[in-house]
Amino acid sequence: MLDLGASQADGSLLFTCDIEAKLQDAEVDFSGAYVQGAKGSRFLYLSWANGDCGWRQRIKISLMTITPQQVRGGNPIEAIIENGCASGTVKPKTGWKTV
Repeated sequence: MLDLGASQADGSLLFTCDIEAKLQDAEVDFSGAYVQGAKGSRFLYLSWANGDCGWRQRIKISLMTITPQQVRGGNPIEAIIENGCASGTVKPKTGWKTV
């Protein structure tokens, strides 16, 4: 799915998406249009292009550190990603947080 993100005052981009979380005992499994990967290793991809429509970067963000407690709370969950110029797997700056 293509989401251009929303420009923020500080120059960053905000991406939002809906993800279904299924609680099974003490584990969480995720699904939805934006979710990638096999059960037990689900993640999101963020990709962006340069001005001539060529892909420039893609980062992979694991969903597996979202806890059952965060899901049970029923509130939105967010992560801040600082990436610089690297591609590949990145970790949220301060983990996944309930908002």
